Amino acid sequence: MVKSFEQLNWLEIRDCQMMEEIILAEESMDEEGMCKIFFPNLEFLLLEDLPKLTRFCSGNYLELPWLWKLKISKCPVLKTFISSFIFGDMVASSENVKNTCTFSLFDAKVAFPKLERLVIEHVKSLNKIWNDQLEVDSFCQLTLVSVVSCEKLMNIFPFSMVERLQRLDKLQIWNCDSLEEILGSQEPGVSQSEAQKATRLPLLEIVTCLEDDVKDEIVFSKLKYLQLCGLPRLSSFCLDKCKFEFPFLEEVILMDCPRMQTFSMDEIRTPKLQKVKLTGDEDEGFWVGNLNSTIQLQFMQKVCINSKDLLRVKVILKIEIKEIAAHVLSK
Repeated sequence: MVKSFEQLNWLEIRDCQMMEEIILAEESMDEEGMCKIFFPNLEFLLLEDLPKLTRFCSGNYLELPWLWKLKISKCPVLKTFISSFIFGDMVASSENVKNTCTFSLFDAKVAFPKLERLVIEHVKSLNKIWNDQLEVDSFCQLTLVSVVSCEKLMNIFPFSMVERLQRLDKLQIWNCDSLEEILGSQEPGVSQSEAQKATRLPLLEIVTCLEDDVKDEIVFSKLKYLQLCGLPRLSSFCLDKCKFEFPFLEEVILMDCPRMQTFSMDEIRTPKLQKVKLTGDEDEGFWVGNLNSTIQLQFMQKVCINSKDLLRVKVILKIEIKEIAAHVLSK
């Protein structure tokens, strides 16, 4: 059975403290337990401050052919957009699957062929945004992806999504404490040439994450600006041996990344890049031949400074201990 909302073109749901599901599809199930949900004219969808929302709907398939913007904010227990479990079964089944299955927010049961802007904020239970299996035409029009404060998220894109990111021009990732990689591992049998198709990314910001791993050979042919800020576990933009090329990269800001020792483990070409800034201000920055060497030097200088500071602290402690001992003995 198909459940259609033909007239709806704008949907905002905010501040519903007890809401657990937007569309309850149990009444629309056919005899075989099938239910397809269709929003033929919906263009904008906002889900905000819904503390008990676990999913948008239950059913077998959800299609939003004209949705161009989706924002999900402050939905701390949301794990998946659509679930084939009916409401009662999902709670009962969660204990059985939580140790063997990781829910994805989006999978092959949803279709977003026109989606351009995706914003996900403060979704604390989210483990994974995209499944490796997606509807053929979904997410191919994305121009903006913004992910903020998703504490359990391990990566942003599976490797299979690279070819869908041809129109992406802005990526923002902030405060994702468990983040280990932006682009997931390449699956066996996937051509390396597919990694070169994410070629329209002029702005990339990765802020306050913990350790990043991007795999395979990748060319960002439009990327001009790169900012890495507040990433205490980030040691390298790419932890595996892969070649990067940024033909139009002009500005790199590197702030509060104490473990970042190099940009990548293999060659990197940035023909237009002339300096790396350590603040967002108009400082002169510094440069040592290439991006990898520059970051390596900056890391070594930081280690040396920290070593000097540690030695200075040890000397001060020794002096203080001697003074305390002398004071005690004098009594």
